[in-house]
Amino acid sequence: MRTLLLGIVTLISLQTVSAQDSQLDSLYRVLDDAILHSPEYVAKHRQSIKQMQLALKKTTSLSQKYNLSYQLYQAYESFQSDSALYYIDQCTALAKQAGRMEDAGLCQARKAYLCSSIGLFNESLEILSTIPREQLSPSGLEVYDRAYSHVYTQLGYYTKLDDLRAKYLQKAAEYDNLLTNLITPQSEHYMQILEEMAIHSNDRAQAMMVNNEWIEQVKEESREFAIAAFYRYLELMQVQDSLQMKQWLVRSAIADVRNAVMDQGSMWELANQLIMEGNTERAYRYIDFASECAERYGTRLRSWQISPIVSNVSRVYQEENKRQNALMWVLISVISLLALSVFGSLLYVNRQRNRLKSMNQRLQESMRQLSETSAQQVELNTRLKALNSQLAESNHVKEEYVGRFMQQCSIYIDKMDDMRRKISRLVKSHDYEQLAQLTRPTEFKEKELEEFYVIFDTAFLHLFPDFVEKFNELLKPEERIEVEEGMKMTTTLRIFALIRLGIEDSSKIAEFLHYSVNTIYNYRARVKNGAIGDREHFEDHVKAL
Repeated sequence: MRTLLLGIVTLISLQTVSAQDSQLDSLYRVLDDAILHSPEYVAKHRQSIKQMQLALKKTTSLSQKYNLSYQLYQAYESFQSDSALYYIDQCTALAKQAGRMEDAGLCQARKAYLCSSIGLFNESLEILSTIPREQLSPSGLEVYDRAYSHVYTQLGYYTKLDDLRAKYLQKAAEYDNLLTNLITPQSEHYMQILEEMAIHSNDRAQAMMVNNEWIEQVKEESREFAIAAFYRYLELMQVQDSLQMKQWLVRSAIADVRNAVMDQGSMWELANQLIMEGNTERAYRYIDFASECAERYGTRLRSWQISPIVSNVSRVYQEENKRQNALMWVLISVISLLALSVFGSLLYVNRQRNRLKSMNQRLQESMRQLSETSAQQVELNTRLKALNSQLAESNHVKEEYVGRFMQQCSIYIDKMDDMRRKISRLVKSHDYEQLAQLTRPTEFKEKELEEFYVIFDTAFLHLFPDFVEKFNELLKPEERIEVEEGMKMTTTLRIFALIRLGIEDSSKIAEFLHYSVNTIYNYRARVKNGAIGDREHFEDHVKAL
């Protein structure tokens, strides 16, 4: 009964994981379609901006000019940074002209927040230092403190000096404390501020609770939903839920594209995740789109963030090229050795043929000499004829085998030479898109990997026939892994088989098994969580099996 229940639970778990993988693939297709129709979304947004600009030209009311300028600032905020800065400056000037100093201070605070968002950290601090805090309204104070918190958080994130990082994050925390006394449910970006404060205080449970409530309040595929979904991704990344966090990251990217957002934070982060998984083709397409958006938006911050990913994509292509070249030379060397072996075999067979021919001649001569002898000599002659026939047949089989082997060697030499010429041509022309298509995983690679896994499993289980049984003894009953007789080992067993052999580095295991480092880490963590004893020493017990 326990075995049956365990099987049912395992089946349900596998179906759940399969459904989630299918959902992620479906989201990728939706994102690809959104990118394809991105020019339509951008054109629609530009038309909306054009209508507001026409209305602004026609009005003479200071109040209406202020409202329309602020709406244009909001429209450009995530679309084109220089235009957003222009219209927030217009709002400041109109507020001062109307004598609304509180609104002028509020606009300056918003400008400071925008500057820190696009990487102008010094400019942001300079603007904030010129705003008289005592002249701000409660809503202005909220934006003012949030702008300070944001710029110090960004400085803490990007600085490479530990002492400055601690100083900046402490400053951010001080302004978060001030925000605590200011924000109300009526505050703009209320839920976002609450979650940011929970993240800054490392309160993951509170952050997730706020995010759940936030997502329920926003309209799906809106700009607000994109931000809330990105924060959900950050929460799930902390708990290393790799599948769900990618789903929310893709949903955030879809909403950004459909809302003509050019400040593509979700897209470049998604490309980064895909690079770590080894999905370079999709990552290249997404980072290319994010780069175009960043160029339109005009922010050096996104350029800083995208640049390492672009370099990483290039590095992956170069490493793949080197790997293919190394593999090609190995195959050429192996084929050369095989060709030499075949040539040696041909010499040996030819020598044996000559010897057989000479032997046949001698036998025939002997048969002629012994044809008139006794019945015993006739019987011996008959046996010698039969032996000669068998040797001739064996010689024919060897010739057929050698011919087929030489043909197969010739085919592999042609394939390797064709691959070498294609790779060389693509490298010289810097055609990395075609190179990516040429070097992406194929059925041949998967088949070779499958055969490799079979060889590895057979060799390892021959050396350690009771490994699976002893490994399961270290796990709780519901976490044990069952392998039917004659079946190959699972990915989990292979990971810990490598650890048993002394290979502990997740990056080396990932390279050996062709998985991402994050996937190997998740496998190791999940198995250790099911250990009977101390999980910290679980792998030491495995190495002692």
